[in-house]
Amino acid sequence: GWRFDVLDTTRTDGDAFVWKISNGIVTSTLGASPQNVATIFPNPTNDVLKITTPKPYSPTIELYSLEGKLIFRKSYGNANSFEIDISNLPGGVYLLRFVAEGFEFEEKVVKE
Repeated sequence: GWRFDVLDTTRTDGDAFVWKISNGIVTSTLGASPQNVATIFPNPTNDVLKITTPKPYSPTIELYSLEGKLIFRKSYGNANSFEIDISNLPGGVYLLRFVAEGFEFEEKVVKE
């Protein structure tokens, strides 16, 4: 399967274009760079993943196995701190997807 890679090109006004490459198609989203959107910790973890953002979002957060199977999906209300309990999952690497207000990013997370 395809996954997208994120590149950050900051404009002179301080906003950033985040380029997404998916199935060979390049699109762009005006928004903050992925490094400024969320902090995911602790990573690795054996119980709860915490995600914080510099400003409130109403995201949908998804967790996938590396085989592409959806493990977790939840829509959250407007906040800047979110938690996902992964204590019941087997150890391994997962892909966390954060989607909010037309901006999305993916990050690998490790369950110990």
